Amino acid sequence: MNQQIENNFKYHKANEAKGTQHDKVRSACKELAYTLDSLLPNSREKSLAMRPSLKK
Repeated sequence: MNQQIENNFKYHKANEAKGTQHDKVRSACKELAYTLDSLLPNSREKSLAMRPSLKK
């Protein structure tokens, strides 16, 4: 288990109407992150890609 991936995709409260959709998207993105982590070599670019966006 990769703690960085787990942290990046942990639960963040959404409003009630969008909660289920957010859960599905978060789950799909987390699965993709694990796939990329297993396929790509460790690099600066991979590390940056795995970080949550700081833009708001």
